[in-house]
Amino acid sequence: MPKKFLVDGRELICVNEADFDDVRSRFKENVLVDDLEGWNSTEAMEKYTATTFLAKARHYLSLAPPDIMQSAEKAWFAAVYAVKELYLTAGNIDIKSHNGLSFFCDFAIDCSSLSFERRRFLRYSCWGKAEKLHQDVYDSGNFRTSEYSEVICNIEEFVTTFSQLDRAHLFKEFHKSFIASTAPNVDVRKDSGYVKLGGYSYKRDYVVFV
Repeated sequence: MPKKFLVDGRELICVNEADFDDVRSRFKENVLVDDLEGWNSTEAMEKYTATTFLAKARHYLSLAPPDIMQSAEKAWFAAVYAVKELYLTAGNIDIKSHNGLSFFCDFAIDCSSLSFERRRFLRYSCWGKAEKLHQDVYDSGNFRTSEYSEVICNIEEFVTTFSQLDRAHLFKEFHKSFIASTAPNVDVRKDSGYVKLGGYSYKRDYVVFV
C-alpha cells in the first residue's frame, strides 16, 4: 500500500510501502526524511516524546542481537524532537529542514547562559554524535555497538538540557536575528496553524528553512 513521508517538510508518497527504505536511502544524508506513518502522523498512533524515543533506542539496543539501525533511528529522533519542541514552545517556530535543525540547535546553544565547556559538549558530544547516528540509519557504521549506550546517554543529557533552556530569551534572540532582520540562507515564513510532533499538536506561527 502507498506510504506518505516528508522530505524537508514536503509531503511525498511512495507507491509501494515495501520500497520505502530503499527510496529513503536514495536521499542525501543532509536531507530530513520523516516517515509520516512512524512518529509524526495521526492521533491514533502511540504518542512519543524525546524520552520515549530514548527508551525505544535502549530497547532496540538490548535485543539479542541488537537492532542497531532501529536504536540509531530512535536516538536520532530523540535529539530531533528536543530541538523541534524547544522552538515550537519558545515561539511557535516550526523548523522544517535537516540543515535548519543543525543551524538552530547551534543558535539555541549559543543563546544559552551555559558555560563554554557545556556548550561544546552539547554541540559535539551530543548533537554531533546524534547526526552520526542518523548516518548509521543508512548503514554508515560510525559507532561500534559497544559505544551506543554512551552515545544514547549523551543524547539524554542533550534532551534534558534543551528542555530547561530559557524559551523567552531564545525567542527574543530569534526575533531580533531572523524576524526583525534577515540572515543569509535562513527563510522564515509567517504561516499560522498547527503541527504534529510525536502525535501531539503544537501551535505554529512561523515555518523555517535553512
